[in-house]
Amino acid sequence: MIYVVCRRCVWLLLYIDYPADNNKMSWQDMLAWLRSKRWQSLGFGGITYLALMIPGVNVLMMPAAVAGATLFWVRERT
Repeated sequence: MIYVVCRRCVWLLLYIDYPADNNKMSWQDMLAWLRSKRWQSLGFGGITYLALMIPGVNVLMMPAAVAGATLFWVRERT
């Protein structure tokens, strides 16, 4: 169970870092923002984690996850 939670967090940080870097947000600010959106963030990370476990789908999921993270960023930051 701990492994699954850790993996969700890793995938979340991996993909949400792209839009955060584009907006020149520091690491500490990004983590604080993600903590304030804890359940939405873990939900995104969990869905990404599950989709990347499916062979074949994982190749298509990587660019979709970047687009999804950007969409998540735009919707939750405004």
